[in-house]
Amino acid sequence: MYIYIIGVAILYLGFGPISNFIDQTLGRSLQLGDFTSRFDYDTIIDLINHYKPGVNVSINAILSTIIPYWLWSIFSTGGILKVSENRNVRSSTLKFWSGGAEFFFRFLRLKIYIFFLLMFLLGLCYFYFSKDGLSPLKLETEGMLISRFKFIICLMTVVGFFISIFKSVAQVLIFRHAHDPFIFAANKEAIRKFFTTRFIFLSILNLLFLLLGMALYLLLKRVLGDMLVALIIVGQLFLIYRIVYRYVRLSSFNYAVE
Repeated sequence: MYIYIIGVAILYLGFGPISNFIDQTLGRSLQLGDFTSRFDYDTIIDLINHYKPGVNVSINAILSTIIPYWLWSIFSTGGILKVSENRNVRSSTLKFWSGGAEFFFRFLRLKIYIFFLLMFLLGLCYFYFSKDGLSPLKLETEGMLISRFKFIICLMTVVGFFISIFKSVAQVLIFRHAHDPFIFAANKEAIRKFFTTRFIFLSILNLLFLLLGMALYLLLKRVLGDMLVALIIVGQLFLIYRIVYRYVRLSSFNYAVE
């Protein structure tokens, strides 16, 4: 419940200004339907040209919530693991907050390490993508860049999948080593364990669970069409589904890690 309430509050603070801005500028015009149903380049350019201050405020509001949402996600991870470990205890609220506070800085360090790893990998991808230059005047055909871009997308998708496995295993091991304020030993053990059939299969099952929810969400959006209230309800249900997914994923890894 706390994850949902605080998540909705952060999303409202971030996307509330842009929602009000679009409502005031587009109102009930036909452009609003085009803007919400698909990527409408002309409408976006018109908004930027004629309402640039409002666009800047809306974008700044969204950007200002990225770090708070990221920090809350890290904090709630410790709480979810604590609750899943003590799910039969009545004081689950106290367990959630104590778990989030206890493991926040350790999970924060883990996130920072993974962030720098991703930046390093993206830097290598950029070097590979641009090694022959990006100037259209020096390229005989753009087919080579397109092929490289597709290869990088496929590669990073696979790498991201395995990094997500490592992150989940490392989070569980850090949680298990609660007495150790450092995370080096847990990360070292996670590197040794994560690339196994058990965790790959478990991650695929969790991914299928998430994709099923996304497919149902997109299907309901298409069926409901422009029914605004119904779409808002479906959006909130999908947010709850994502929270359930996080709980199921962390609990399943907590159970699977020996």
